[in-house]
Amino acid sequence: MNVATRIMPAAHVFCSMQHRPTALARRTPGIGQSPGLHQATRMRRGLMYLGRSLRVHPVADPDFVATDAELILRSNDNVDFGVHRVVLQLASPVFRDMLSMPQSGLPDAPSPLPVVEMFEDALSLRILLKFCYPRPAHDEPQLVSLADVKRAATLAHKYDIVYMHKRAEQALLRCDDASPALVFALAWRFGYHDALRISARRTLDIPYFFKLHITKIMDAPEFTEVPATCFLHLYRYHNAVEKQLQPLLNLMAREWPIMWIRPSDVGAELLYSPASRDPKCACALVTAWFKLKGLDAPMEYRVYSWWWEYLFAVVSSMQRDNRPGDIEAALNDPLLPCMKTAMQCDVCEGGSISIRVLTATRVALRRTIEEYLTLIPLPAATARD
Repeated sequence: MNVATRIMPAAHVFCSMQHRPTALARRTPGIGQSPGLHQATRMRRGLMYLGRSLRVHPVADPDFVATDAELILRSNDNVDFGVHRVVLQLASPVFRDMLSMPQSGLPDAPSPLPVVEMFEDALSLRILLKFCYPRPAHDEPQLVSLADVKRAATLAHKYDIVYMHKRAEQALLRCDDASPALVFALAWRFGYHDALRISARRTLDIPYFFKLHITKIMDAPEFTEVPATCFLHLYRYHNAVEKQLQPLLNLMAREWPIMWIRPSDVGAELLYSPASRDPKCACALVTAWFKLKGLDAPMEYRVYSWWWEYLFAVVSSMQRDNRPGDIEAALNDPLLPCMKTAMQCDVCEGGSISIRVLTATRVALRRTIEEYLTLIPLPAATARD
């Protein structure tokens, strides 16, 4: 989108400097004439605008009253912001092009400075300008709510301010009270790729996301601001989880050796006597293939069946379409049953080995699952007008 196109929705931005009352008078019907429908509409719009632009007592914003200000930006609710041209030109290419246009002041305007009528309200202009100005001059605005983030992101897109976009995306990810579905929609709308992926991942932690959660918030205005394909991609992301995590359960296949945890961490060294390779305990055993660092070929081991049961329970829980809980629930729920199984073996020190093995497995498995999930493709985020 070129700059001229982006400025068009904010038409009349220089109207207070260039619009002349005589132009309105020429469009005003003579005495005894009845204005047509379109002509009357133009009259009402012109008079409303004229009433706002020539109001004699605008309120000055207390944060932008510098005595050396070169320009006044007037909000649509009649608040004046004294600003410096160079700051706006350096912060925004849109402002740079706007301020390069010929300017002329209103003859009857009370302010000695050029006045630019803006379509934004005072709150929006305050946020915009505080992002434009350097930090010693003004503190960076705090974007706390989803509404704050939307306002800042919209302004960043309209005025093409890259730094403001970065801060809006960071604030979007800090909106813990907002549903990740809403965060995903905003990330899609404004082209925030990191926020898009992180919010998609967070939706996996919501029980029955598509069946229950999203149906409760379908009336949110954020959903009307993005196309249906936005959530089609999210649905495909959810469906891809099962296939993406399946290699973690193929530990009995030589083609899929375990590399995310060492055999010693799962107690493999305790399963065989050095001479006969006979089991040292009464625990049920299963075969698993591991590939050690520095070795080209995988090696076969026997691991505790309760370890395999824990791995299977965690991964299969994450693979379900309607997940009953988040990853913490998936990692924690099978721990106690597997420990109870291990405690039945006297050789395994009353279950103390299972505590060590399952604790190490829990940490490594969580990290590995997150790594696998980052590989699920999502479309490149691009700002949508």
